[in-house]
Amino acid sequence: MNKINSYIGFAKKSRTIVFGEDNCKDNKKIKLVVYTSGISQNFIKKIQKSNAKTICVDGEQYNHFDVTSKVFAITDENLAKAIETELTNIGGNNFDNKKKTKNGT
Repeated sequence: MNKINSYIGFAKKSRTIVFGEDNCKDNKKIKLVVYTSGISQNFIKKIQKSNAKTICVDGEQYNHFDVTSKVFAITDENLAKAIETELTNIGGNNFDNKKKTKNGT
């Protein structure tokens, strides 16, 4: 968790982090969206249509992050990759929106 909080701190300092559902929905620069399981299903559907990768983190683990909103997004590609790697290591559910099944869903 300390690495993730460090990466979040770097993102805050470099202004490459976005907080809240409304700020994450329509931002084309977003590389990674991290949210907790308490987020609305409408938001999840909208964000999964974008090119950004999404990771859902258990509410208990998410509470250890240095954020106050239920969702945050990273716009820097290198920080996004680093956070994604750490989150998948602790058990975040990674959803790659770019992969499609044979029937297109």
